[in-house]
Amino acid sequence: MIQKITYSKLSQFDLDTLKIYISLNSNYSGLDFVVELVEYLDDLILFPNLGSDFDDNSKKLVYKKHFNVYYQILENEVIILRVLDSRRDF
Repeated sequence: MIQKITYSKLSQFDLDTLKIYISLNSNYSGLDFVVELVEYLDDLILFPNLGSDFDDNSKKLVYKKHFNVYYQILENEVIILRVLDSRRDF
């Protein structure tokens, strides 16, 4: 049973970058977006298989069409690996 969600340092950087990017490039608050996304990801505690298989060890969850969340399921936690805007080049 999943008991917690952990964010990798890279995913934390991704969220900070998204927050700034959205605030600078839209009328929407970047902070509000990140809060909504994190609340959505909290559902992974109850539904860890919500995403589709990405590779042997991770899953991919799409949020609001353009935001890809990559994560791993371990014994009692979900680890968020990356949060990427699919419209941007990486």
